Amino acid sequence: MKKNLFVVFLFCSGIFVLAAQSSNITEICADVTVDGITYSKTSFALVGEVTIIGDGNRGAFISDRTVTLTPYIIGKYLVTQEFYKSVAKKIPNAYTSPSKYKSDSLVAGEVQELRPVEMVDFFEIARFCNTLSELHGLEPVFTITDDTVTFDITKNGWRIPTEAEWECAARGGNPDDTNNWNRVYGHKYAWVKSNSDDVTHEVGLKKPNSLDMYDMIGNVYEWCIDLSGDIETGTVTNPTGASSGTMRVQRSCSKNANKLYDALARDEGEQDKYWSDVGFRLCRTIPASVLLSEADTDF
Repeated sequence: MKKNLFVVFLFCSGIFVLAAQSSNITEICADVTVDGITYSKTSFALVGEVTIIGDGNRGAFISDRTVTLTPYIIGKYLVTQEFYKSVAKKIPNAYTSPSKYKSDSLVAGEVQELRPVEMVDFFEIARFCNTLSELHGLEPVFTITDDTVTFDITKNGWRIPTEAEWECAARGGNPDDTNNWNRVYGHKYAWVKSNSDDVTHEVGLKKPNSLDMYDMIGNVYEWCIDLSGDIETGTVTNPTGASSGTMRVQRSCSKNANKLYDALARDEGEQDKYWSDVGFRLCRTIPASVLLSEADTDF
């Protein structure tokens, strides 16, 4: 589940640069290390800059809407209970093991620590992300003041995806690849009521999508960073939802869904509430300079 690893980080003007001159996309997308321990099932998929011309009346990419997303990485896996605990234990007064689904509901052959973390609200996720950013020398994305959370996705720290980023990745990341730009996934990809035994499952056991991302449908719903609201038409870059409110977007569906939801289904939840069927996956904005340094390599 985890292994010891000695990692050297380089810092420049306070920003974690992942050894920019010699780094490559493989390193950026690799499993995450905390305190010299690398945690399995924490790797990432890279989504390059993409423009999506909307179609239909469901999801983030509706008719009369054109969305450009700049490069980002997004977790191939939901955040696991093990990885969550490794960071949460560094947060004052944080509950490090919040999940409802403990070992007494574990399916034989699966690993308890690799089940998705759940029962975490948006504030706890924001603190988790900021703490992980600080551990890695990155710029924290979230600002938390009493019962308010704001964010700045231009910063290079850890966060969760926007609704548009989530949907783009769930559908395969490239609308020009018509063979893999999907919105419907069958039971081979998803834990839902008909095959889950109404419990969460170790992440990454079902078939991945074309970006090698797992559990994009089923197992648990996923928090997105956006405040919930109507999807607006027009041309936008990196949309982040409504400008006010306390409801945050949730995507996917859960292990007790009566049907297979597609990648266009939208839901929402109060940001200070938590549920046993809602988790999250990590995301990070990738500066163009990092990708340009990659283009200069022989990889």
